[in-house]
Amino acid sequence: MSLLETRSGTFVADRSAIAVVRDGFIVVEGLPPGDYSLQLRGKQPVSMDLRISAGKAVAGWLLGTHRQLELKGSKMLQITAVTTEADFVTVKLANINPSPGFT
Repeated sequence: MSLLETRSGTFVADRSAIAVVRDGFIVVEGLPPGDYSLQLRGKQPVSMDLRISAGKAVAGWLLGTHRQLELKGSKMLQITAVTTEADFVTVKLANINPSPGFT
């Protein structure tokens, strides 16, 4: 896993040391406002942009001094455990957002 700070599309600092895996989640704490690129290695590599800002949450937006960011949705669904028995499989989920037909 790598976490790189970016400015104008250019990598300027490696912040990977503060990205840790805790209880099956990637946890990143203490980043100053700015833009970051999180890269996850594996069979299917994943890349995501993180945009961090300080500001006040107003009507679904984070209003900062230098930028406004839309606060999107809820936390991502996470599989936290899988156990198997003779007749069935149990999958434990975190951050579930129940919807009709989902139990």
